Amino acid sequence: MKESLRSVLESWGLVAVRAKGASAGDRPKPGLTLSIRQPDGSILEVGELTQEGTDFLFRYVPSFVASGARPIRTFPSFNAEYRSDVLWPFFAVRLPSLKRPEIREIIEREGIDPDDVITLLCRLGKRTASNPFELHPMSKRQRASALALAEES
Repeated sequence: MKESLRSVLESWGLVAVRAKGASAGDRPKPGLTLSIRQPDGSILEVGELTQEGTDFLFRYVPSFVASGARPIRTFPSFNAEYRSDVLWPFFAVRLPSLKRPEIREIIEREGIDPDDVITLLCRLGKRTASNPFELHPMSKRQRASALALAEES
């Protein structure tokens, strides 16, 4: 499965995006909320993307499951916690090449760690023309809930 994912990424011209593990004493990364804007303008939270060590995790939030919406094809089960050491293409396509001069300038100006995939996604991949989903930083409450769920698993 992992090899086929790597093949797909490479065929799209993407390098596999991996999570860099945290060092001792590092603060936990804040994580992202995936959401979608409804026809009435309201925002419906879909799921949460977090990083634990060298793994990315995605899980749906209960309010999205209860909404009656269909799952995202990449994440077909509402009840699963998806874990991977490679960022799924659904998220990876949102990251521009870090070799682009204007992207390097943003990273340097804002002091972003180029290995911090979650922060890069939040800053550079919030919206995309290819799908209606948006990425937002998790609130402190959401992060606490995500950490509690991770400890239960």
